[in-house]
Amino acid sequence: MMRVNLPDTKSRLTIAMDGDDAGRKAGFTLAARAYSQGFEVFIMQAPKGADFNNVLLSQKREL
Repeated sequence: MMRVNLPDTKSRLTIAMDGDDAGRKAGFTLAARAYSQGFEVFIMQAPKGADFNNVLLSQKREL
């Protein structure tokens, strides 16, 4: 997440973090950087040990 290019227009940023140590560290580092640049930051965290994408896929519903 360190290579994320934040847009010039400051707004809200929602960060979806994986539930492992590396995911939390990267997410909080990005959150601090974005906040210092004027973003309103929201964090969504996957359960401990889970990958956020897998959490989303497990909640997928058929239309």
